[in-house]
Amino acid sequence: MARIPAIDTQLATATFDQDAVRNHVEMLHRLAAGLTGLLVVSSFYANPNGDKDVPGVVSHHRVGDLDGMVEAITCHAETPNINVFVGLQVMRPDLERGKRGAEGDIVALLGLVVDLDADTGREGALPVEPHLILETSPGNRQPFILFDRPVSPAEARPLASALKRATGSDHGTADVAHVWRIPGTLNYPNRKKLERGRSADPARVSVVEEWQGDLVSVEELRTALEPWAAEVREASSFAMGELPMCGTVHASDRAAELLAACDVGDRSNHAARVVEQLAFDGHSPEAALLLFLDAPGNWLTRYPTEDRATSDFRRLWGKFAVPLIEEREQQSVSVSGFLDRVASKPPLVAANDNKPQADDGLPFVFPSVWEGVPVPRREWFIEKYVPLRTVTLLTGDGGLGKSLLTLQISIASALGCESVGLNPRQGRTLYVGAEDEVDEFHRRINDVLAAAGASFRELRENFLLLPLADRDATLALPDKNGKMVPTPLFERLFDRIVEFRPGLVVLDTSADLYGGDEIKRSQVRQFVAMLRQIAIICDCAVILLSHPSVSGMQSGAGTSGSTAWNNSVRSRLYLTGETGEGADPDGRVLTNMKSNYGAKGGALKMRWEKGVFVLNDGSTPNPTRRLMEAKAEAVFLALLSKFSRQGVVVGTIPGTNYAPAKMAERADADGIEKRALASAMLRLLDDGRVKVIEEGPPSKPRRRLIVSAEDYGAKDGN
Repeated sequence: MARIPAIDTQLATATFDQDAVRNHVEMLHRLAAGLTGLLVVSSFYANPNGDKDVPGVVSHHRVGDLDGMVEAITCHAETPNINVFVGLQVMRPDLERGKRGAEGDIVALLGLVVDLDADTGREGALPVEPHLILETSPGNRQPFILFDRPVSPAEARPLASALKRATGSDHGTADVAHVWRIPGTLNYPNRKKLERGRSADPARVSVVEEWQGDLVSVEELRTALEPWAAEVREASSFAMGELPMCGTVHASDRAAELLAACDVGDRSNHAARVVEQLAFDGHSPEAALLLFLDAPGNWLTRYPTEDRATSDFRRLWGKFAVPLIEEREQQSVSVSGFLDRVASKPPLVAANDNKPQADDGLPFVFPSVWEGVPVPRREWFIEKYVPLRTVTLLTGDGGLGKSLLTLQISIASALGCESVGLNPRQGRTLYVGAEDEVDEFHRRINDVLAAAGASFRELRENFLLLPLADRDATLALPDKNGKMVPTPLFERLFDRIVEFRPGLVVLDTSADLYGGDEIKRSQVRQFVAMLRQIAIICDCAVILLSHPSVSGMQSGAGTSGSTAWNNSVRSRLYLTGETGEGADPDGRVLTNMKSNYGAKGGALKMRWEKGVFVLNDGSTPNPTRRLMEAKAEAVFLALLSKFSRQGVVVGTIPGTNYAPAKMAERADADGIEKRALASAMLRLLDDGRVKVIEEGPPSKPRRRLIVSAEDYGAKDGN
């Protein structure tokens, strides 16, 4: 590993070119003129000792606030090791303070930028002439392509993806939410760039070709990028030998189910799934073809001849199976190499000096470098309930509405509104539902939108649904060694999540998605780690729905299977019905059972009404509960009247003659318990329908509880 040069931040004397900064900011405000929104300036501290830069200050500037934006950039001129960025996006005007914003926050794109890095080999030709070119460091350039009109993220995304494919540039080109360097500022290198040979001195971001005020028509750009509009996946070549004898090859249960399927709809799509599964199971192309041609399902009969079926198999194997096999082999080589390196290292020897050694690529960090660096704020999708960049487990008894609750939260995020008293982060959401068919989702979403006063159209492209009730939804399975490995479905889903960039991913439920043994701790932890990888890489929250076991329901813990389900997640929520006397059958309680980042135990009360959950904070009368209270009051009055006629003396003080206890023992109490009768007695006393009177001589008075309407002149005892 190349030695990292020492950096003396106290000797940094370079500063910003304020004229260049102002010219760039003026260009952005000119392009954004007439739009309502914010331009965002963000900063990051380059870490010379680790892989990750440290986030710094983020500032928001309304369109037209040119001086404020210039000041926000140039105030960092004397700060060592800070890199300052601004994107070509106008963000929504109500973007939360301190947020840089994501794709879901973008109002409009002003253009695209090509990230050409010569030091990483990402340097290609442009299909159109750029309007501005920056040199961010020696040999590394960023050409700007500026639009003649504001463009929505949905319209810009395919253009950005095509531009990346056309230029072979870095991933930032295809990311419409990416931020870019500012001419006149300094580019400080982090550890990775130092290892690639960059000087430890900061490079000034300079203008190679100035903007002359010209713009590109979005339609012309789309036409120029048309050859790269769709990603082409070439079929890999492979050799095919003789087929094995019939009966010598056996399919896995999952593959056998796919092979025997009938009435599958699109034959080509189903054949691709069959081939992927056979490759995933480890079959050779010859063995897989034998199973393919022997498929008992009627999808195979839709090939006119066996030769056509064989030809399609070869095409699909080269397109889907070969890349999967090559990736597995590469991973196997990497693991073997790692084990060899570990085996070749000498045994550890005790030492009294603790000098740091080379990190061998591991992301070691000296926390001392954080001195003076602003502490990053913890990010939440829902404050106190659902943290970002990790997995939250939501458990609940069957039929209580876990799916409906997360659906409401997802739609609230897409619409930018609250739901049941929760305020989810606004943005895109992706919902994977393995229990319900698409028609059921249609009905439920219609109810949720009606309650929110919104339409399907208002969801735009912010809510993406994947209903999987009619197919195998397993995301991970154990291999022959018991290690959890992703299925082809997981790989497809992961790619779609990366492309869609949601703020929330809902996975409903673990019983359908997890293919391992739920009581095996290692398999559970590996599966949750796979989901956490999605959360970290895509900067989103992941909510996994699950059913508790019988013991989990009885104990009130809401757990199931291995303790690793609870221990592996950083947040766990439990949805239960209301319990206790007078419980509302439509009432629900969401309890925070675990929170590594905050206090646990908080409870949110809600109730089901007209197909959705609504907040039940006590401000809205509960008709069901009031009916039960009225019944308890009627029983109390009837029994008290009967006691008076029979000469039975009862009172309000707990003891031998305590009225609620005497009543609860009787068959004509209609099953109402003592506690409910005691509550009824207090309400009846408050409103005067029952009263305590005194009887007997003054030397020995006796108190008795009676129905007020039956008081015929006795002395009040209150």
